[in-house]
Amino acid sequence: MVCTPVACRNRNDLKPLIGYFVNLMLLQSDLSGEPSFESLLQQVRQVVAGAFAHQDLPVQQLISEFKGVKA
Repeated sequence: MVCTPVACRNRNDLKPLIGYFVNLMLLQSDLSGEPSFESLLQQVRQVVAGAFAHQDLPVQQLISEFKGVKA
């Protein structure tokens, strides 16, 4: 898993505010089976798109969910 910061400015009520709004996105890739670079790139693209779709979820909640999932 890799964490990356995201701005979290999706909500219209937060746009006029000044300040540092950040959340972390968890990105997890499956390297088993030695995927080709092209295959890995496609997988990462899908993972990032899914993460952006759920970027407002608190990272603590996601970590607790991932702990219950075996890779």
